[in-house]
Amino acid sequence: MDKVLKLPAIAACASIVAAGGCSWTLWEEGWTSVVCVGNADGTGTALTIPRVGESDDLRPALSATGATVAWWRHWTQQGEDILHDEVYVVATAAPASPVELTSRGHAWGWFPAISDDGAVVAWVGGDGDESCDVFIGAADGTTVPARIGGGPAAGTSGPTLSGDGTRVAWTHYTSTGTAALERAAAPGTRWVVAEADTLTSVADDVWIANADGSGSPLNVTHNAGRDQDPSLSRDGTRIAWVSDRDGNLEVYVGNADGSGTPVHVSNDPGDDGEPRLSGDGTTVAWRAKDADGTRRIYVASAQGTPAPVEVSHNAEEVSRPSLSADGALVAWAEDHGDRATVYVARTDGSDRVAIATSAGQGTWPSLSADGTKVAWTGLQWFRR
Repeated sequence: MDKVLKLPAIAACASIVAAGGCSWTLWEEGWTSVVCVGNADGTGTALTIPRVGESDDLRPALSATGATVAWWRHWTQQGEDILHDEVYVVATAAPASPVELTSRGHAWGWFPAISDDGAVVAWVGGDGDESCDVFIGAADGTTVPARIGGGPAAGTSGPTLSGDGTRVAWTHYTSTGTAALERAAAPGTRWVVAEADTLTSVADDVWIANADGSGSPLNVTHNAGRDQDPSLSRDGTRIAWVSDRDGNLEVYVGNADGSGTPVHVSNDPGDDGEPRLSGDGTTVAWRAKDADGTRRIYVASAQGTPAPVEVSHNAEEVSRPSLSADGALVAWAEDHGDRATVYVARTDGSDRVAIATSAGQGTWPSLSADGTKVAWTGLQWFRR
């Protein structure tokens, strides 16, 4: 039986907007996405990172002890999408003082990853040109981020950062066709892929590189099929990913230098995705989609035996899982249509705890490496 622990509701907020030197007040109500951080055992009161302006805060990534969190902030204007995406990082002890890591010119970013010590953050983004690369920078924002990779817009996804912050891996898409790029007229908006032209991915590969930008990136997979969704071990020597080399998307674990034969871990008839490797490289969790459309979360040994354990309920949708460094705990989220719930459990499926439940959102959990904290994207009611 699940242990359900109730956290206090997040209070609503109201704001008065000033524009162009003329004060005006527009009252609206609705839900916005916020980053929350709580204890992984469900005790205590969850922290909500303060929302700024008209924005949604998405996809958090926690450091090893949960002392630092990075996330992606998507800006809107009067409820409209203004295509403005930034990467932020903050100490959870001082949540009102975040550092923006994409503050240069037309820089933008998505999907951050953070090192165990919280000192290094990696993300996918751009800098006002027509490419989408991996960027890595100091979490205090004092250095110019290293730019790694290089591909057309929408040609890069990920990334995953080793726990020690020395290695970074990502998916690179080789595509046919062209992707038109547009930038809205408003100052400060970002490049986005337009839908005018076709862009077809014909091959994906997983690449890895030194996080300081030294040396040359290495193609880890070298396969004619799709290889994507990498996840690195703490020391950067082991890597998990999904590949359709055997007919459908399956989870594989292998050496991060591309040597040897990877272990085919999942071996099921449905498509698997978003694997996450534990810091010690012994355990892997992933999101599976069965042939009937059912979504599940599985956990298995990185050696491929014994059989995977399902830790999830029967859900309409599940988000990608997150593992503690020792592979003992797993976090994930389930959407049951009228509610979404973040769970933490032992990787054998026992001691499952419901951390947070909200109407329609409770997604993208990130479990700290020590297993004491979990971050997620939740919903906050606002009035402006």
